[in-house]
Amino acid sequence: MGRPSKFRSAVEVEKRCNEYFNYCDNYKLKKINIDKEGVETIELIPKPKPYTVIGLALYLGYVNKQSIYDLRDKKNKFSVPIEAALSNIEHQYVSNGLNGTFNPMFTQFILKHNYSYSDNLQLTGPGGGPILLSAIPLEPPTLAEYAKMIKEQQASKQIEHKTKGKNKV
Repeated sequence: MGRPSKFRSAVEVEKRCNEYFNYCDNYKLKKINIDKEGVETIELIPKPKPYTVIGLALYLGYVNKQSIYDLRDKKNKFSVPIEAALSNIEHQYVSNGLNGTFNPMFTQFILKHNYSYSDNLQLTGPGGGPILLSAIPLEPPTLAEYAKMIKEQQASKQIEHKTKGKNKV
């Protein structure tokens, strides 16, 4: 039996997560200005903070981000609001990376390493096999030549021919 949960309900977890996002969205930097007479004034400058998993963990009273992942992975009443919060964090990276608010290289790094994004693209044909390409001119000289080309490709098994619901190769 582990340590008792910090929260009593999923609604409470959701509320605290939303408080964290609101805190980040409305964060203000304090700028201290000193005039010629040496009088200090404090200026609050709106500077929203990016959402982070560690920021969420600390805001919820945990000491590391693994606690958030553990809470999600337990598949209990807290899993859904935590998963929603993690999706909200991911969404902020994607949308701000696309609109240029976040540094694109840093955003790409975060998405690849923390959210399993990849820039590797693998194309495969049916059943995971190779993709077969065939070159057919856009405008064959005659329909007879076009029909001949198709028959040649069928004979060399480059394309499938459908007849009465069955495939013949």
